[in-house]
Amino acid sequence: MPARSACTLSLLGAASLLVGCGTKIHHTPREYFQAGAPLPIEVDVDGVGDAPVTGVVRFRVERQYQFGTMEMNPRADQLYVMLPTESLEPGTLIEYYFDVAAGEELLGLGSPGRPFETTLLDRTSMMLNELRTRALATNDLNAVDIVFDAHGAPVEAPVIEYSLPNVPGVASAEMNPAGSGSFRLRVPAESVIAGTWRYAVVFGLEGQTYRVPENGFATFDVARAERDPQEQHARSPLDGVVDQDRMTDAGGN
Repeated sequence: MPARSACTLSLLGAASLLVGCGTKIHHTPREYFQAGAPLPIEVDVDGVGDAPVTGVVRFRVERQYQFGTMEMNPRADQLYVMLPTESLEPGTLIEYYFDVAAGEELLGLGSPGRPFETTLLDRTSMMLNELRTRALATNDLNAVDIVFDAHGAPVEAPVIEYSLPNVPGVASAEMNPAGSGSFRLRVPAESVIAGTWRYAVVFGLEGQTYRVPENGFATFDVARAERDPQEQHARSPLDGVVDQDRMTDAGGN
């Protein structure tokens, strides 16, 4: 087997890209995968022309001394394999790296000292890791949308807990469906106050109650817009929460 090519390795965020010698191989690792099923692994291969491409993935459970080896299968411009992880328990960390041969070149992606990693999770934990919250806010002349992205998880009755700048106490309100598996609370422009807002979302999932974030509050800032000195901008921060039929960006009223 030829020695690994002296091509250049570049790291691009979560994905790794090996470039050089006319060939590129690219892999985007998954941080988590559901336990109880085989783990799909894919590598994109470009720039090989008619050269035959083969590859192996070398993998192990964390802290095992040796890496096992599985040959990868060709598919269009990819190599893929299903690692036999279905019998492993949730919480197991899988480490792996690749050797890909393109003609006479042997390209490496990852290494025994710097492998890729993915953690196996149970079904509920997988859903919880997909949940996201976000705030769409600009300044205190525009509405604020706080969005809870459930990504299809069967969440129940999400309620937002939030506090506004310089307003004592914490308010709560039901969040409303906003399409595409999301929920939303809209604070209209007349109730928006400049400063730092805090919020958390409480919801049910498979018979249990959860909170995002688990501890404390997420925060975001609303800027104070410049105004005409004659403008009178009345505010009723806790009584003015309303819902709209269609979610819009906070940049519009």
